[in-house]
Amino acid sequence: MTARSVLLGTAVSLLMAVAAPYSRYVLGTTPLVFTPFSWGVVTCWIALILLDAVVARRLSLWRPFSPTEHAVVLIVATIGSSMTTTEVAGLLVTNIAGVHYYASPENRWLETFQHLLPTWAIPTDARHAVKYLFDGAPADATIPWDDWTVPLFWNASFAAAMYCVQFGFVALLRRHWVDHERLTFPIMQVPIELMRRPAPGGWAPPWLKNRLFWIGFSVPFTFLMLQLLHWFWPAVPQLPTQLGSISFGVEYPPMPMEIFWPVIGVSFFANTEVIFSLWFFNLVGTLANGWVRRLGIVFAEEGQPMQWLNTGALLFMVGWLLWQARGHLHRTVKLAMRGNEHESARELASYRASYALLVLGAAYMVLWLTASGMSFPVALSLVVVSQLIYLGIARLAFEAGVMHVNAPLHACTLIAEAAGSANLSAANLTGLSLAYWKFANIKSLFLTTLGHGAALSGSPPVDAPRRRMGGLIGAVTAVTTVVAIWYTMSLGFRHGGFNFQGGSFQQALTPYEHLMRWLTDPRPMDSDRLSFLGIGAALMAGLTAMRYLFVWWPLHPIGLTICFSYHISHSFLSFLIAWSAKSIALRIGGIALYRRMIPLFLGILVGSFAGGGAWFVVDYFWFPLAGHAVFYF
Repeated sequence: MTARSVLLGTAVSLLMAVAAPYSRYVLGTTPLVFTPFSWGVVTCWIALILLDAVVARRLSLWRPFSPTEHAVVLIVATIGSSMTTTEVAGLLVTNIAGVHYYASPENRWLETFQHLLPTWAIPTDARHAVKYLFDGAPADATIPWDDWTVPLFWNASFAAAMYCVQFGFVALLRRHWVDHERLTFPIMQVPIELMRRPAPGGWAPPWLKNRLFWIGFSVPFTFLMLQLLHWFWPAVPQLPTQLGSISFGVEYPPMPMEIFWPVIGVSFFANTEVIFSLWFFNLVGTLANGWVRRLGIVFAEEGQPMQWLNTGALLFMVGWLLWQARGHLHRTVKLAMRGNEHESARELASYRASYALLVLGAAYMVLWLTASGMSFPVALSLVVVSQLIYLGIARLAFEAGVMHVNAPLHACTLIAEAAGSANLSAANLTGLSLAYWKFANIKSLFLTTLGHGAALSGSPPVDAPRRRMGGLIGAVTAVTTVVAIWYTMSLGFRHGGFNFQGGSFQQALTPYEHLMRWLTDPRPMDSDRLSFLGIGAALMAGLTAMRYLFVWWPLHPIGLTICFSYHISHSFLSFLIAWSAKSIALRIGGIALYRRMIPLFLGILVGSFAGGGAWFVVDYFWFPLAGHAVFYF
C-alpha cells in the first residue's frame, strides 16, 4: 500500500464528493456514483491504468503501478465516495428539512405532527435556513450554520453508527464468504481482468490488444454515440436499446425488453445458474403477479402482494446464510474473547474490534431511535430488519453481480404496515418517518462496496494489507462524505435545490406523506400482507431445501428474493443475453471458450463506460442544467 496509491484513491474519492452531486443535481446527467461499480469512479480508474501503461511502461517516466497499487486506488475511491449523493449526503440534507419546506395550510403537517418532531433532529426555518436551501439564497446571504449544525451532527452520527455496524459485518464475514462459501464476486472479476500485466517486453494490457475486446467495445459505444449525435442533428438515426415490452394480458404487468450494456458485461462473470435464476423468476413472477391480480388481491397502500412475498424470501435467505455461518461466527466469538489477533490479522479489523463496532453501533442506533420517540421494541425491530435487508441486497451483488437493485420494501414501511399503523403510537410513527431517509438507499452501497473491496484485496494477483486499509477507508469515507454534504448544501443555496433534477430534493416530502397517512388514516394489522410475507419465506425454504437435498436440482433460489424489483424486471433481457452467451460457450467449448470470450464482454462494459463519459463531457459544455442520463441500470 504505497503513498501514491493511497493519494490517488483519496483524490478520486474527493473528486466524486464534488463531481457526483454536481452531475446528479445541476447537470442532470448520468449519476457518477450510483452503484457498487459506479462508472464515474471506474472510468477514472481505467484512465489511470491506460496512463500508467503509456507513461510508465512505454515511455518509462515512472515506475509502473503494481496490481496491488491499482487495486488500492479502486478500493479507496469506490468505498470512500459511496455516500456522496442519494446514499447519505443528499438524503441527509434534504429529508430533515423537507417537513418545513413542504408544509402548507392545505396539508396541515405542522398542526398535525410538529409537536412530535424532536428539535435536535430537524433544522428550524426561523432564519430561512430551509427556504434558502430549496429556493436559493440571495447573493449576499451565507449558509446559516447555527441552524444546521446540531441536526446535521445528530443525523450524521446515526449514519456513522449504522456504517460501523456494516463495517463489523464485513470484517467478521469476509473469510466465510471467500474461503468457505467461495462466492464468485462477479463485479470484482472485471477489475481483476483489467489489471492483468502485459506480456514480457510489452506495454499494453492484454485486453487492449484483443480483437474481441474492441468488437465488444464498439457495440455499446456506437449505440451511445449515435444517440449523442442525434441531440445535435436529429436526422442521425438512433439504434434503440428499449425494444418495447411483452404483455400476457391486461392484468399482467408488462415485461420491458431493454438492453443495459454494463449488466450484460458483469453478468457474464456470474454463475450460469444464478443468472438463470434472475430472469427465470422474473418471468414466473410476472405470471404469478397477473394471477394474483385476477384474484383481486391488491393492497391499497405501499407494497403490493408480490413485494411482500419477495421480502419474506429475502429475510429467510439472510437468516439461512447466517445460520450456515454459525460455525465461523462462533469461532470468531471465541477468538475475540481470548484476544487472539493472529487469525484476524488479515481482516479489516480484529474480531474483538469488529464485534465492538457491531454491538456499540447497533446500540447507538437503538438509543437514537428511542430518543426520537420510538419505543424500544419498535426501534430494535427496525434496526434488525434493516440490517438484514442490507445484508440480503449485498449478497445479491456478491453472488449474482447485481449492480443496482433496491429492496422490495422499505424497512420503515415494512415495520409500520406489518404491525399496523393503528397499533403504533404517534411517537413511534414519527420516529419511523424521521428514520425513513436513513434506510432509503437500500442499494446499500457502503456495505456492498466494502465487501467487494475486502474480497478484491486478497484476490490474486492483489495482496493488499486489509488491516492497514481499514482505518484508511474509514477516514477517507468520513472526509469525502462531509465534503459532499457541504457541497450539496452550497449547490442548494446557490441554485435552489427544488430546481434540481436528481430527486433528493423533490423526494424530501415522502417520509412526511407517509407519516400524515399513518396518523390520519390508521389501519390495523393486515393479515394478507403477513400471509404473503410467510408465503415468500416458505417458498424460499422449500427451494433452498431442494437445492441442498438433491444434487440434480437446477434452480438457484436467489432470484425469488427480488424477482418483482423494478430494476430486475427492466434487466430481464440483459440477464437473458448474458446467460445465453455463457451457457452456449460452456456447452460448446467448455472453460477454454469461456476464457476466450471474456475480452468481448469486458469490451462491452468498458465501451458503455466510455460512451457515458462522452455524454458527460458533452452535457457539461453544451447542455448545462439540461443533461441526458444514460439509464444503465
